[in-house]
Amino acid sequence: AVLYELLKKGNKWKWTEEHRGKFDELKGILTSSTTLAHYNPSLPMIVYTDASEKGVGGVLCHRYQDNTERPIAYTSRVLSISEQKYSVIDREALAIVHTVRKFERYLYGRKFILRTDHKPLTYIFGDKAELPKVAMCRVSRWALMLAEFDFAIEFIPGKENSPADVLSR
Repeated sequence: AVLYELLKKGNKWKWTEEHRGKFDELKGILTSSTTLAHYNPSLPMIVYTDASEKGVGGVLCHRYQDNTERPIAYTSRVLSISEQKYSVIDREALAIVHTVRKFERYLYGRKFILRTDHKPLTYIFGDKAELPKVAMCRVSRWALMLAEFDFAIEFIPGKENSPADVLSR
């Protein structure tokens, strides 16, 4: 999100150490062994999502027979001013919805694993999905939208969710 700010109309171009750090971090990811793999419909799919105060991100991966994972595609976007005011659960749910919609052509009609570092969403979007009676309308609508997909949702600790975490910053 920090680098996106440089591209906004009307913003002055000012390259700071923060920009340099984020640029180097992205460059490292893109040149590492986690560069994109080709899509193979016979391999299991895993989706990682994350949200920050400024953006959401997700990674679509294949799991290979040796249990290694390779990314197929990345997605991220900056949150609008109103979305930045969402609660944490809403932003994390938005990250899931954004990522699943972005990769719909790969995911629709296929079983996949969805990993999030926000544990409450595993109950709301999980197999035994139970929307709390006081669930927000927004999350309820998103749960209905996600119901058409065949996925198992898993909690993953934040420190293990770095593929999506980097994209949401």
